[in-house]
Amino acid sequence: MNIATILGFVIAFGGILVGYILEGGEISALLLLSPALIVFGGTFGAAFISFNMLQIKSFPKLLIEAFRFSGGENIQKTAAQLEEMATLCRAKGILALESYLNEHNEVDPVMKRGATIMIDGIEHERLIETMEAEVDVIEKAEHQNIALWEAMAGFAPTMGVLGTVMGLVHTLGNMGEPSELTRSIASAFIATLYGVGIANILFMPIATKLKTNMKFNMLGYELMIRGIDSIQRGMNPRNVHDMCEPYLDAIGKLNAKSDK
Repeated sequence: MNIATILGFVIAFGGILVGYILEGGEISALLLLSPALIVFGGTFGAAFISFNMLQIKSFPKLLIEAFRFSGGENIQKTAAQLEEMATLCRAKGILALESYLNEHNEVDPVMKRGATIMIDGIEHERLIETMEAEVDVIEKAEHQNIALWEAMAGFAPTMGVLGTVMGLVHTLGNMGEPSELTRSIASAFIATLYGVGIANILFMPIATKLKTNMKFNMLGYELMIRGIDSIQRGMNPRNVHDMCEPYLDAIGKLNAKSDK
């Protein structure tokens, strides 16, 4: 579980609500159904129009990933598996990897595909090309997932303004007592609050988190390709370990950049 993501949401929502309450606001005044329907319905409807169902269905999965992903764990796991595979190949030969892959279901599909091709004796160039092509497809898919969240971050504020305009049109068309008019205008602006709030506290931060996750994933895939390449060339397990070290060191650097 990614503590930073959870803590960020708690601080963001908590800070906004506490600040509102300290100014004398009432939480019940923010809980209105019609602005919520306009903003959330409009935003998700626009997303359905802009993207295909496969991408829309990935919405819950990506949200969970943002909360669960811990940058660097995939790289650490990959490094450990590559060292194990290099040691096994040095001791028993490349064919011994087949039993290793059968016993370790947690091996990433890309690395498993590369190891399987290596076991089959495919030439070096084709092995690298196959793995790079698979990673390229994954990278494009991750860019599309990020685009979904960025698009919704753009739709939500616009839907909020739309909801506010609709509320003002209704209010000004049914002008009554001044006190009632003031209350209606305040309610109309709740839609803008919803749109701007959800865009900047949920959609855009999740998009940024997914970008960070993608950087870690791509670094991990690069390590997989170099590792499988090294094992196929018969590199000593100690040298494989040394090759993994810069990637492990990069975890801290990527985390530092994502925190800025």
